[in-house]
Amino acid sequence: MRVVQCSKLEEISSDYASLQFEHEVLLNIAVILLTNIMVVKSIIPLSKKTDFNLLRENSFKIRRSWFSLYYLCNSQDAEHAKIAFSIPRYIGTAVERNKKRRQLRSIFNMNKDKLFGGMYLIVVNKNVIKLSFQGLQDDISSVLNNLHT
Repeated sequence: MRVVQCSKLEEISSDYASLQFEHEVLLNIAVILLTNIMVVKSIIPLSKKTDFNLLRENSFKIRRSWFSLYYLCNSQDAEHAKIAFSIPRYIGTAVERNKKRRQLRSIFNMNKDKLFGGMYLIVVNKNVIKLSFQGLQDDISSVLNNLHT
């Protein structure tokens, strides 16, 4: 009887080892697929009015003291992130608004690895003028880290 039990244990252990190996292979494949889906290869400006309306109505919203971020996942085009910045005229002069827009664009380009495919709309308010570039960068990085967790 002991021989039969030992052979059964060997069969079970070999089956377990093969299942464990298959499980590890499947996990590796899933990680590769997910990283390929999540990696944003380029950032494209968001320009269509229908996209803006879709973002405002159906998106996930995050509000901070100086901005609101609207995010809508786009599973069809996971390689590209479409981003738009809305900076109203009451923020300051055109020079100040363009400077903040350039800074925001630079920050999103630096944090491209944290972006997922989809559409992003960043609407800023008057408190953005008080923030330094480092403050903008820290706040956006923390929001992007928390957005996908």
